Amino acid sequence: MTILRRSPDPARLDDQVAAIRLDRTEPQRDSVTMDSAPQTSPQDYLTKFLAAWGAILATFGLGWTLYRDLRDRGKLQISARVRRIGRSDDGRYYAVAPHVKVPASEQLFVVMSVVNVGRRPVLWEGWGGKYHKREAEGTGFYIVAQNLPKMLHEGESHSEMTALEPNLKPASDNVKELSVWDAAGKHWKLSRKQLKELKKEARETMAAQAGGR
Repeated sequence: MTILRRSPDPARLDDQVAAIRLDRTEPQRDSVTMDSAPQTSPQDYLTKFLAAWGAILATFGLGWTLYRDLRDRGKLQISARVRRIGRSDDGRYYAVAPHVKVPASEQLFVVMSVVNVGRRPVLWEGWGGKYHKREAEGTGFYIVAQNLPKMLHEGESHSEMTALEPNLKPASDNVKELSVWDAAGKHWKLSRKQLKELKKEARETMAAQAGGR
């Protein structure tokens, strides 16, 4: 019996040989790619560190400049109380609490005290307030000053006063705001707590004075 053997197809043999060659050369290309990856030198790390450090210093410098500019300006701290006015032997006027037993006026006053707690001089120009509800003179009022304008340098203080009227102005319940302003038109006003305490003090002091008569 004769067995016929089929001769291999030359085209298939070429494809197989090409596939084997491709498989053998592929790892070599991977190896070359890995070997040629860029390496970071210590000098590069130093450069990046110095750049980051410079950015931090620049940010800190900007923040310090802004803080210094905010501090380097005039700033007023204000307070207002009900007081009686007395005069010492040397002719100087002084303000005392209504209950203090010293020679002083029976008339009660609202005394506004201002201190420059900033670093720049401030020219105190005037003081006044606003109403919750409109009154005969309008929606606000201006208090006639005695010794204003007054230039206040750092740490200096000054006080102004106005009579407390029978209707409790300028500390009546209808007063919405009591403030001072400088020559540039900037206002500093009493806080809600300060204004509330002033109104309470005015009511109680006026009632006590009326009851003692």
